Amino acid sequence: NLGYEADDFKNCREILTASILHPDDKKKYQENIISKISNISENKCLVSHLRLKIKGKKDYKYFIEQLCLLEKNESGKPLKILCVLNDTTDLLNSEDIVKSNLEKMKLSEQVMNAGYWQYDYLTKKSEWSEGINKIYDIHGNVKIKNPEEFLKFIPAEEKKHIKKIQES
Repeated sequence: NLGYEADDFKNCREILTASILHPDDKKKYQENIISKISNISENKCLVSHLRLKIKGKKDYKYFIEQLCLLEKNESGKPLKILCVLNDTTDLLNSEDIVKSNLEKMKLSEQVMNAGYWQYDYLTKKSEWSEGINKIYDIHGNVKIKNPEEFLKFIPAEEKKHIKKIQES
């Protein structure tokens, strides 16, 4: 028991949706949440991703909704519900920016005949771009596990320069 009475929850959904949701999404969200609640067992949670328009805003916002049915009454109707909406809009927008930048980098590699390879000494993991495969004519599912293996693919005239970079 969280210390709330049934009447304390009676209008929570109305208050939330009336205060922040755009009229276009208000009814859809209310219907959606009612159908979700009817499919959740007591003491279980449902996590979903939502795209909602917020009142006064022209763009949509993205949320992760955590909906938990805490208690039902004797007839099986929800008595205590916990709903948490986390705004993930900035995170998703950041991911889109990263994706866009990666596409630009790939295009730049193609145009400049360039590539990158990096090795993390702490995690012992390496990663490289498609440009490296083209430059050094690496084919197939080759795994370059460490800097020494990477040097095997480098032409002799470039190895001294690469070793200097690695040592710095």
